[in-house]
Amino acid sequence: MKNTNHCVLHGWLGKDPEVRFRNSGGATVLFSLCTNDDYHNGTEWVEVKEWHDCVVVGNAAEQYAEKYQQGDEVIVQGRVKPRFYEKNGQKVKVVEIYVSTMELIAKRAKPIGNDQQRGGASEGRKAEQRKQYQAGNGRQEVTSVAGLSDDYGGKNF
Repeated sequence: MKNTNHCVLHGWLGKDPEVRFRNSGGATVLFSLCTNDDYHNGTEWVEVKEWHDCVVVGNAAEQYAEKYQQGDEVIVQGRVKPRFYEKNGQKVKVVEIYVSTMELIAKRAKPIGNDQQRGGASEGRKAEQRKQYQAGNGRQEVTSVAGLSDDYGGKNF
C-alpha cells in the first residue's frame, strides 16, 4: 500500500505572508495559519486554536505574498515536511506545511464600528461567511503551484 503525505487545512492567516529570497534568487513565502477546534469539557464548549507554519516555494511564491493578507480565510492543501536546524548546540525540529494549492474563502473584512475595537470581523459575519462557503457560494479562487519544484530537495508538487 502506498503511503500518502497530504494535508488540508481550513483557517485564517495569522499575519501577512513574508517573502524571503534564497541565495539561488528564488522566493520563499512564509505565513502562519490558525485553525480551531471545539470540544465540550463537560460543562461548556472550549475553542482550541492551533497554529501551522506554511511555506510556499517556486514561481508562485511572490504572487501569494501579494494576494493574501492577515485575516484572510483560506483552505490550504500541501504536504507535511519536517525541517531541522541547530540552536545553541541543540538540534531543533520544525514541522511545516509545504503548500501546493491555496483557496481564498473570504477576504479579511474591513473593521467598522465595534469591530475595530475587537480587531476583526464580528462572529455574525464569520458565521455568514461559513454558511456561504458550505453552500458553495463563498469560494472565490484557487491558486495552484502544482508542477513547480520545491527547491529544498523534495519532489515536484
